[in-house]
Formats: sequence, structure tokens, C-alpha cells
Amino acid sequence: LTRYCLTGLYVGFATIGVFVWWYLSHGVTFKQLTDWGGCAVWSLSGQEPLRLDPALMDSLGDYPCGIFTDMRAKPQTLSLSVLVTMEMLKAL
Repeated sequence: LTRYCLTGLYVGFATIGVFVWWYLSHGVTFKQLTDWGGCAVWSLSGQEPLRLDPALMDSLGDYPCGIFTDMRAKPQTLSLSVLVTMEMLKAL
């Protein structure tokens, strides 16, 4: 039982870690990531607006909150790839 709990912990941390890393490396703060649902009202409520990579802003246009909805496929794919890789290595 301990073995499965430990395995679940490190696999969970790795998959969530790569998901969070992708957003942090593209200019999203951890606070913004944890409150992503309120992105549309951040500038209205006086909170810090998103400051994303210029290359990323070109693809998002005038809607920077799209990084949480339209562009979520990339971090989700990275998380799933890490999960599959870890499970394949564990099976060796």
C-alpha cells in the first residue's frame, strides 16, 4: 500500500508540475494560475494583468485570457506525456 501511495504522489507531482511549469514559463504568475477563472475581470478589479511572452500574445490577439482556454491543449499534452513516460519507465 505504501508503494502505491508513494508512486501516486511522485507521479501526481510530476504531472501537475509540468502543467504549472508551462504556464509559469510563459509569464503567468502562480496566483493568476490558481485564479484563472477570474481572468476577464482582473484589469477591472485592479489586479495585475497578464504579462505574457510577446510571441504568445501574437497568437492570442486581443484576448490574453485565451491562454487558459484556447491554449490549454499544450500543457495538458505535456502532463499526459509525463504521465505516460513515467508509467512506461515504471513498467520496465
